[in-house]
Amino acid sequence: MRRPYYRKLDTRGVVRDGEVIVSMQDLRIRILNIMLTVAAAVGLVVLIAGLAVDIPQKNWGVVILSTSVYLWVVWITIDRKLPYLVRAIGFVVLPFMLGVAAQLQYGIAGNSRVWLLGFSVLTAIILGIRAGIGAVILSLITLFGSVFLMNQQLIRSPEPALTPQTAGLVDWMATGSVWLVIAGVVMVTSTMLIQGLTSSLEKERSLSKLLELDREHKERRTRELDRRLIQIRTAAEVSRSLSGLMDLDTLLQQVADLMQSRFGLYYVGVYLQDERGENALLRAGTGEAGKGMMDAGYRLPIGGDSLVGWAISNRKPRIAADLGREQARDNNPLLPRTRSEMVLPIIRGDSVLGALSVQSEFPDAFDQDDVIVMQGIADSGATSIQNVRLFDESTINLQEIQALNRQYVVQAWKKAGDMPSLQRVSYENAAFEGIETGVATQRFPVLLRDQVIGQLAIDTDKQILTPEEQTLIQEVTTQAALAMENIRLLEESQRRSSLEHLLGNVVQTVRSQTDLEMILRSTVSELGRALGATDGVIYLSPEFLEPNLTSPGNGRNDSQDEQVSEEDRDE
Repeated sequence: MRRPYYRKLDTRGVVRDGEVIVSMQDLRIRILNIMLTVAAAVGLVVLIAGLAVDIPQKNWGVVILSTSVYLWVVWITIDRKLPYLVRAIGFVVLPFMLGVAAQLQYGIAGNSRVWLLGFSVLTAIILGIRAGIGAVILSLITLFGSVFLMNQQLIRSPEPALTPQTAGLVDWMATGSVWLVIAGVVMVTSTMLIQGLTSSLEKERSLSKLLELDREHKERRTRELDRRLIQIRTAAEVSRSLSGLMDLDTLLQQVADLMQSRFGLYYVGVYLQDERGENALLRAGTGEAGKGMMDAGYRLPIGGDSLVGWAISNRKPRIAADLGREQARDNNPLLPRTRSEMVLPIIRGDSVLGALSVQSEFPDAFDQDDVIVMQGIADSGATSIQNVRLFDESTINLQEIQALNRQYVVQAWKKAGDMPSLQRVSYENAAFEGIETGVATQRFPVLLRDQVIGQLAIDTDKQILTPEEQTLIQEVTTQAALAMENIRLLEESQRRSSLEHLLGNVVQTVRSQTDLEMILRSTVSELGRALGATDGVIYLSPEFLEPNLTSPGNGRNDSQDEQVSEEDRDE
């Protein structure tokens, strides 16, 4: 995943052009630059010394030639944009020209052999071994060609002591052979050195490439380890942050913000299914784009062409490596820089709660390892979402229970308050009898389970009670309310117990009778005695009575209801 938390490459020790020689051509270029620099410096001294001699003697041809040659050396030294061959040939031709001039001026005894030897060696080093062999051949032609031309008197001979007539052919052959041997040794040595250096450079180059590849591999592995470590730490941090949140909107927004900041993502959105399971509603989003979409009620159809709808419908993660090529996506104008997207379903058990959408500005930003790590975050979010929903349901149930409890307390104490003896209780302190001025009334509610069942009014000469006194009064009233509730419950339990006892006696007496009339009489009598009633009547419907059943006492049997009455005035 391309994110800013990648470790930067350590470029120390990496081979750079111009700092480490990486090829034979680079070596030749460096040698040429060094030689040109030395030649320019030494040539300046020689030029000044020559001009000091030639100008007084008015040797203007020598002055112009020497100055032109030096300017040529300076030009090819400074202007490194010139082609390499132009600079190299322009440099090696100088010792050849000096050798020819020495040969013509001094003959066999001059410095021509040294200059031509230098010409051959420099050519081999700067232009290659083949060019060096050519330079050797050219030097031999120059040496022995001058002998032939002098013998034929085609060119001017040098001083008489150095003419071919005084120096025989054997001398020239011996001199040429020695020069050839020396040139051969130098050429072979130079060739071997160049080949060895070239081989060393190639090995160094190969080794440098291997080291660079190994370094790059280590850097990639290090970045990958850093990336996974940060992902694991972020997943753990998100899980810890979610464990203590009980507000759904805050929970989802914190998931989105943490993932965006820790993973360096462009956008993170959290979608939840609606009640019908038809659309995925955006419940949390990062940045101004996320806020704008939430305010607009942004939603995507489940099972549609969008990545979110597909992931929720298929219960599988979905990666769009490059949204320019991906067809199944929602083109959102609020997120124009999105290049790749990964959507993970938020699953809890067998149900899909929604989906988590993460987006990046880079193509191919997500892989299967990212799916594993972020799916763990999505699963932790699913657990937290489920916990929040269960907490909300428990809160609602608790509120309903508390409302029913308050309703019960109100009704119970309203019934208890109908008793005249419990409506008001007062106390007067004899020390304040007759004092009416400067007395203020402080009122405190009598609370029972957060429900007001009464009021405590205190007349005191203190205009304002201290917090400690107020706390003491409130605690006393609370304890008094609990004590009164206990007494009320005890009395209610006693009344229920008494009623159940009376009911048991009535049922036992009624069940002991075997005659219908006696059952009816016993029922009315026992209920009247238990309830303290003055009269009791039981009515039976005509369908219940048999046709031969007659009323007791008069022997009639008609369609009128039979009435059995019992008067009982036991007070």
